[in-house]
Amino acid sequence: MRIAWIDRDQSATSSEHREQEDCRKLLLAALNGDWENARAIIEKDPARMLSANLTKGEDKVIHIAVTAKRIPFIKQLVDLMSEKGLILNIQNYHGDTCLSIAAVSGKVEIAELIMAKDNANQLLSIHGIYELIPLGMAIRWGHGEMAHYLWDKMELEPHSCLSSTTPDLMKLFIMSISNHLYDVALRLLNKDMEMACKRDGDQKTALHVLAQKAPDTDPPIKSGNWPLFSSCFCKQASTRTSSELERVELLENILNELQKKSIEEISEILKSTSSEVVKTTTTEVIKSTTSEVVKTTTSEVVKITTSGVLFDAAMSGNVEFLDKVLRKFPSLIWENDEKDRSIFHVAIKYRQEKVFNLIYNIGAVKDYLVGNKDSDGNNMLHLAGMLPDDQERLGVQRANLQMQRELLWFKVFLSTKICLPF
Repeated sequence: MRIAWIDRDQSATSSEHREQEDCRKLLLAALNGDWENARAIIEKDPARMLSANLTKGEDKVIHIAVTAKRIPFIKQLVDLMSEKGLILNIQNYHGDTCLSIAAVSGKVEIAELIMAKDNANQLLSIHGIYELIPLGMAIRWGHGEMAHYLWDKMELEPHSCLSSTTPDLMKLFIMSISNHLYDVALRLLNKDMEMACKRDGDQKTALHVLAQKAPDTDPPIKSGNWPLFSSCFCKQASTRTSSELERVELLENILNELQKKSIEEISEILKSTSSEVVKTTTTEVIKSTTSEVVKTTTSEVVKITTSGVLFDAAMSGNVEFLDKVLRKFPSLIWENDEKDRSIFHVAIKYRQEKVFNLIYNIGAVKDYLVGNKDSDGNNMLHLAGMLPDDQERLGVQRANLQMQRELLWFKVFLSTKICLPF
């Protein structure tokens, strides 16, 4: 009897070893696109081998093949799975299906091979890593063509998860702006125009994200008053890339929606709400006739910075964004940040010359703004004479070159012909 038990153990060990070896060979075959060897292994036990975990992340052979972008291999594999009656919605440890991984790869041809199979449409709404559907994966990795392909497929679904009531929609909208997919963002916004002023889970609006994304090159600005701000961008539309035009169109659509709000609502939307929760602990001593009782309470407050959108744009040098916002809402020119600084104070502090040059376009208002001092008692002249906070921007320049840069900045400020008392 004892010998029989040893035989069973040896048999089990041998079986496990063979299975591990098959998985190893199948993994290598999928990575290398070796369909002949892969098929020979799969045919031993199709149901088991097609659903076997080949990695610690529980990736199956279909996941590996798509990750490796082995298109001929993938075509043969999905055909075999369809022939065997096996569906493609098997997931790895993170919940990713083969379509999710195809979305990350950006290869539309792979997605087409998968979507051509029966019941593949169900893959469109399965959430994988980061709780994202395949469309979200394409957006997160910046694959615009893939995003549009998956969108078109989802639009054909009678119960598409892209309705205006879907929580995913706002996440996808903000993510598409963050990854410069402005054409995708426009499609999403047209699905639900209310997203123009909504906040996402991190308390950001689309304007907060756009404010921090300065264009690679800004169009030149003509001097002269806005109406309060006249037309000052003279770069011809024909010289812009399609992405630049889509970014401008998106910003204008959002600002048009913002104009429908009350002054109070606009102010609230433009605030920068930090996700940081500030904890305040208060100790209170309660005296009684017999003793003193110490009561400690902790309250949580969400930190809010007034008009953060404007100052984010000023810090990042996003002059076109500021110009368009101030055209729509000229009263915002008087807004100050939490340190009582205008956007021009901020532009000087962070050495954003193009933003500072907007001061030429505001007429007599500049005389009022330049005299303002921040909460530290500094006016614009003081800030122009200070070294910027972010020394990393200057890299490893030698001290004399750094001094030349600072002197140039000081001259830029003096060229405004503004005289201020120290």
